[in-house]
Amino acid sequence: MQRLLQSLKSLDCLGLPAIVSARITLPAVLLILCFGAPNWGKAQQTISFNVDGFTYQADINWVVKHNGTDYPGRTSHAFNRSQDGTIDLMVLFKFRGDAIPDDQNLVWGFTFSHEGGMLSPGRNEKRSRSVKLFQRFRLTNTGNASLLISPKVWQKTRSNQFEVVALAQPFKLNFAISENSLASNTPILKDSTKNRQQQSQETEIADNSAVTDEETEAFNQAVNEVESTQKIKALMSFVDKFSPEKPSSPLVAEAIKNVPLAASLPAKKGGKTFSYTLNYAINPVIDTSSVKGWHWTLSESDFGRYQLILNDLGDTVHSFRIADLGKNAPYNRPRDFSPFDTIQVALEGEDSDAFYLRFLGGSPPFIVFLSQNKIPKARYIIEQTDTLMAIPKATCRLCKDGPHTLEVYNSDFSTLLLHANKAIHISRLSYFQIGLIAVGIILAIYFLFNPARRAWRRYVYEKQLRDIEEWEKKDAL
Repeated sequence: MQRLLQSLKSLDCLGLPAIVSARITLPAVLLILCFGAPNWGKAQQTISFNVDGFTYQADINWVVKHNGTDYPGRTSHAFNRSQDGTIDLMVLFKFRGDAIPDDQNLVWGFTFSHEGGMLSPGRNEKRSRSVKLFQRFRLTNTGNASLLISPKVWQKTRSNQFEVVALAQPFKLNFAISENSLASNTPILKDSTKNRQQQSQETEIADNSAVTDEETEAFNQAVNEVESTQKIKALMSFVDKFSPEKPSSPLVAEAIKNVPLAASLPAKKGGKTFSYTLNYAINPVIDTSSVKGWHWTLSESDFGRYQLILNDLGDTVHSFRIADLGKNAPYNRPRDFSPFDTIQVALEGEDSDAFYLRFLGGSPPFIVFLSQNKIPKARYIIEQTDTLMAIPKATCRLCKDGPHTLEVYNSDFSTLLLHANKAIHISRLSYFQIGLIAVGIILAIYFLFNPARRAWRRYVYEKQLRDIEEWEKKDAL
């Protein structure tokens, strides 16, 4: 077997050196010889290291972004600093077979160095357990510049120091930085209105990651929440509110790292197929060693949202384990999901005083939130299941007049049990409304009382006339 592996490592024409590891078995080797190597895509670099007797390998790719355009895998670039004063570098680590190391003391990333004053920062290192690592550089001058990138793997020692355990082949990125005046080189468009619209759109796109005062205030308010569940929900609501328009915001990126990975309840799609929606996801990774008799696909559908499809569920005992390696501790710990969990939460209706939730199965406590305009207004803790709960609307002191969104989570926020958008309606009388009602009553009294008073006076007057006429008739007799 060892001789066979050594011979395979020498078959460069088959593209096999990057896929042979200590985990290859004889059936896998025979499959490779018969059908060829799996298609992982073209790696620009590779790195391998051994942990606890297993050899891990990762394909390394990079993308340079400038002025809204991606340049994957290129080593030479010519950029105009007047168009965009920054460049973004993304280095991707794709582990073969999604075999992410279980050792939490292992991190990977890269160091970079630059000589001269055209790029800032000039040198630093990025390390994480994420498969995507980012670094932004400012173009501080014009001329020729280069970056030396060294992919590495570190291991944390007992003295909390990081030592290098693996080093890939360094690569160099070369840049020719110029600064041409758009005013002197760009002809004036005849349609000046169109030109202004294009400039406005470009400015809006360029400023997409800029942090506003509203965003900063909302973020600070969320992170300053003292109670842990309130803080988690406030950060989740912050991401919901600002990520659709500003997915590149650094505050959004920081907030989403500090909330749990939340999954929907499994939806049966027919036969032996179930689907999950993973929310607030950065880098979800499936523990393939825990998957027994299941087939799965995991795909990103939107910012922070992934779709997980499970089918052919031959194993009805074990759970499906997922970890989000892009989150901060403790939210990067693995979580177990099972499509066989029997839990149901349903909104049974509402009236002017309360709304009604039915809980069946599961393990309490459950956390209920009412939100308005993506801002939490009330929280309720349900300590029992298999019950119908009436939740009074009057207990929501921060709720304002209008519809509210209802959300129900399990105790650790790992499962979104119910989401009902604008399903709870609350009526609140504001001071302005109370004042209008009071003025209306006064006006009604005034306009109703005066005609009644005049009618009464006329009645009394006519009665007196009739009495006088009666007296005169008696005197005449």
